[in-house]
Amino acid sequence: MRTTLGAIKSWLALLVAAFLLTGCLDGDDGGTGAAATSISGTAATGAAMTGTVDLVDANGVTRNVTIGANGAFSIDTTGLAAPMILRANGNGGAVTLFSLADGLTGVFNITPLTNLALEVLRQGDAEAQAYANLAAVFVDWHGLMDPADLAEVQGGLRDALAVVNANLRAQFEANGLDETSFDFLRAAFTPNGTGIDGVLDDIVVSFGEGGVVFNVGESQHNFNFSISIDGFNIGGGASGDGGGGGGTATCDAGATATTYSGNAAAPYTNGSSACFTATPTSLAFSGKTLSNPVSTSSGDYTIASFTDADTGYKYETVLVTASGALHEINLVSNASVFLGQFAPAVAGGGGGGAGSLSVTTSGSIQGINYSIPAITISPVSAPANQTEFCGGITNDASYQQVLNSVGAGGLATLTFNSCSYSGNVGTISMTISINSIVGQITGPYTITYTFN
Repeated sequence: MRTTLGAIKSWLALLVAAFLLTGCLDGDDGGTGAAATSISGTAATGAAMTGTVDLVDANGVTRNVTIGANGAFSIDTTGLAAPMILRANGNGGAVTLFSLADGLTGVFNITPLTNLALEVLRQGDAEAQAYANLAAVFVDWHGLMDPADLAEVQGGLRDALAVVNANLRAQFEANGLDETSFDFLRAAFTPNGTGIDGVLDDIVVSFGEGGVVFNVGESQHNFNFSISIDGFNIGGGASGDGGGGGGTATCDAGATATTYSGNAAAPYTNGSSACFTATPTSLAFSGKTLSNPVSTSSGDYTIASFTDADTGYKYETVLVTASGALHEINLVSNASVFLGQFAPAVAGGGGGGAGSLSVTTSGSIQGINYSIPAITISPVSAPANQTEFCGGITNDASYQQVLNSVGAGGLATLTFNSCSYSGNVGTISMTISINSIVGQITGPYTITYTFN
C-alpha cells in the first residue's frame, strides 16, 4: 500500500505542478491553458510507409500529418480527447492501416498488427459490429466513441493486443520477443528487419469474407479470435481475466504483481494490474527494461527514478534497502506531474491500516484565492504520529528534489515553512513565489492531507 513518505512527496509534486501549469486562480483567466501534448510512432508494413496519417479524437476533432523518414510521424494532440483512431494512407494509396491511441502522449504505432488489434476490438463490440469494416469505423468514430468510453476501450485494447500476440507466438519467439508481454502498439521501433519489424517482414495479413488469414512464407493460417490469452500481460494490464481491471496479474518468477491506483495514464487505468522486476539499477516490465536511474536514499528505502524514453513517463521505484523488495512505484509524467502509483499485491510497512487519502490545497496571492479540487487515492498507509508524517518531508532528500525541480524551471520557487499532524489530518505550509511579467508575487501555499 502507499507509504506516507511516497504520498506526501508525490502529491506535493502533483499539486504544485497543477497550480503552476493550469493557473488555478479563482476569477483569473490569464492562464496558459492545457500543456502542449503530442503522440508519435512508426507507420510500417515491415518496410517504412510513405504518405499521411489522419487522426480523429473522441469528440470528432481531426488532425493530419505527413509521414517522415523511416515511417516516423508525430501529431500535436493538445486539447484533444482520447480514445483517438489513427489511419495511415501510404505507398501511393496502395496501403491503408488503422491504429488506436488511448492517451494524448506516448508512442502509438500503425502497422498490420495494430490493424489486426482494432479488428479484434471491432468484432468483439456489438455496436462496432454494425460497421462493415475499420474504414467505416474511422469515418464515424465520433458517433461510436465518447471520452467517457476511454476506460472500457483500454480494457478491450489490452485483450486485443494479447489476442494478436497469441496468434503470432512462433513469429514473436523467432524474432526474440516475449509474446506474453511485448507491446507492439507502444514500443518504439525502426523498420530494420529486427525485433517487431522482423515479425512484420515475416507475415502478410489478409481480410476477406471468410475471416482474417495471415501467411508466413508459403504457409497460410486462420486468425483465431478466441485464442487463449491467460497469463498475458501487455500494456501494463493482465489479459484474459478482465483486462487487468482489478484482478492480480500472473507474473514471471522474480517479478512483482502490482495494482495501479490513480489517474488514467495510457496504458494504465485505475485498478489495472502490471508486473515489474525491479532492482536499484533496472526496471523491467511489458517487454522492456529501463536503466540508468536517478537514485537517492532515505532511511529504510532506496528510491530509483527510471525514465521511459518511449512515453516520457518516470517510474519512481521505491525499494526496501535491507531486502531489495519492491515497496511501490510512483508514475510521474514528463511534465513532473504525479499520475498514480503501483502498489504490490501484498505490501508491508506503514504506521496505520489501509484506507484512502484526500488531498486539498488553499492559499492566496495578492488577495486572489486559488484552489485545487480534492484528490483521493487509495490504498494508503496512514502515519502513526506527527513524527512519522513530517519526517517524510524534513528527512527526505527526494522531497527536496521536488522543491528544487519547481525552481529549476525559473517559473516559481517554494519555501517550506512548517508541518503538523493531528488526529487524521496533516498540514504542510509553504510559501510560493511566482515570477510573472509584472515581477515576483508571493503568497501562502497550504496542502492538507486527510487520511480516512
